Amino acid sequence: GGPIVKDKAFFFLNYDGQRNEIPNVVNLDQNLAGLTLPTDPDTQAGLAKLRAKANSWTRGQDQDV
Repeated sequence: GGPIVKDKAFFFLNYDGQRNEIPNVVNLDQNLAGLTLPTDPDTQAGLAKLRAKANSWTRGQDQDV
């Protein structure tokens, strides 16, 4: 803070900041019990690619308060 005009007007500033990064693990349920899986090799290859993309990953949650 400080004076704008001597003995007349003043200004005061204050800042309070907080930054948090919270990791959030995302899990997708891949329980395939009871399902009949295809035997076609092309379909199995496609499912393998999809399963690799559906693995758990960590997602960051940025909080600017």
